[in-house]
Amino acid sequence: MTAIYEIVAPDSPARMVEPLRYEARPQAADPSGEYAFVRLRYKRPGEAESRLIETPVTQADAVSRFEDADGEVRFAVAAAAYAQLLRGDPYLNDFGFSDAAAIANGARGEDPFGLRGEFVQLARLAETAAAQERLGSSGRGE
Repeated sequence: MTAIYEIVAPDSPARMVEPLRYEARPQAADPSGEYAFVRLRYKRPGEAESRLIETPVTQADAVSRFEDADGEVRFAVAAAAYAQLLRGDPYLNDFGFSDAAAIANGARGEDPFGLRGEFVQLARLAETAAAQERLGSSGRGE
């Protein structure tokens, strides 16, 4: 399982969700520099006891530009965005299949079995299918 979280500052122009009507005002920044604290429990297949991971998210974990994020993270984000596009997520604005394909292609890294390359091809095919749908064509020369 992969979980992707985007932490957006309260005053950021990237904030897309309207504030709650009776939302409490943010408190002063934590002097420790923590943005969040992640506590995750999981079990490996066949294990009876869960394992606990606890870690702070600090400024050292932040990147100011998406392009500076780790390639594995960028590829996972491309795959998640592709899934959002397939289900018609309204929060993607003008982000399209070609954008997901470009991000995935730029973050392919080592691909010994060609699976990442196959994903890039799927995203490109989805872009073509979406364009045909917008044109009202089924792609059969109609």
